[in-house]
Amino acid sequence: MERAGELLEEAISAARLSGDRRVEHLALIAQADLRSMSDPSFQPSELMETAESAERVFAGLGDEVGLARSALLLTWVNFMGSRYGPAAQAARRAIEHARRAGGFREEARALALYVWTATLGPMPAAEALRECDELIAQSGGSRLVEAMVARCRAHLLAMQGSIVEARSMLASAVANFEDLGRLPTVAFCLMDIGWLELTNDDPIAAEQPLQEGVERLKRLGETVFLAITQAHLARALERQGRTDEADAAAADVERRAGGRMMVPTVYARMVRAKVAARRGDVPEAERLARAATNLAETTDFTLLRGEALANLASILAAAGRSDDARSLLEQAVKLFDAKGAPAYARSARRNLDEALPDEAPGRRSKPMGSSSVSKRNST
Repeated sequence: MERAGELLEEAISAARLSGDRRVEHLALIAQADLRSMSDPSFQPSELMETAESAERVFAGLGDEVGLARSALLLTWVNFMGSRYGPAAQAARRAIEHARRAGGFREEARALALYVWTATLGPMPAAEALRECDELIAQSGGSRLVEAMVARCRAHLLAMQGSIVEARSMLASAVANFEDLGRLPTVAFCLMDIGWLELTNDDPIAAEQPLQEGVERLKRLGETVFLAITQAHLARALERQGRTDEADAAAADVERRAGGRMMVPTVYARMVRAKVAARRGDVPEAERLARAATNLAETTDFTLLRGEALANLASILAAAGRSDDARSLLEQAVKLFDAKGAPAYARSARRNLDEALPDEAPGRRSKPMGSSSVSKRNST
């Protein structure tokens, strides 16, 4: 990545000397994209300014490829901030420009980001699965598009509780990415596999793929997916009761994220809250859990918002504040239900029931639908 950065600097300088604004702004976009993945000091506002400036230049030139790439950069900066509504709008623009230009690579990346906005944003899971099917139908048999969509389908199926089918989807995606030589994306799939096992409430099974993903991403010099993968690893360690390891991993995630990446920062604070609670520091646990919840609320990542609320509920429940905990859980379950993620709703209900085993029936708030849960969906 360091050599790529040097080459882009040379291209920008040469384009400015020759007055070639098209090449200059294409190189600036590539440079911003590279920095977002490898430079911990970059700021999202820099990407936004680069994308908007380039978009104006390419609009004046009538350059469809340039417009696709500037829209892709706008998509990416919103995606990193978990603002999936604006990200989806920019992705749709990128798809349109890429198709007019015949830019397969730009279209494939825009399609991948668009389907992720459907997967992680407020769109119900059933509708997002239909979006996946439509993209496959439009892909013309592209194995790359099929593999990218398979990752999203796996997440959506896991949300709905179809763990076995989700595992199969991820195995198919990994095989396709390996055949296509997309080794960085294989590392991203290791994160998906670990997340899936966490969703299936099996932190031991989650640990190995997440640890391998962290190691591969470090070797690649990538930072965005590294932070997210390490955040999930911290979650897996905390759920195993390995407090010191989880705390160290979560602290490292916050350093990497640097306040720029919402998802890993929220998960890291959730882990640190649980660690503080295990250590008996209830005020610090509540402070961290509320910080995670407040940050999650700045996004439209539905599951993340619900998880943060459920995390805070568990902290308050452990402190004996059962009414506050149950109110927060009701909010979390509403979010999970709106997304169409019953696996998350069951887990949230189960965790609170475990935290309040001796709560007298007369003190319980009105039940939230069925209280029956299953410990695992499948193995």
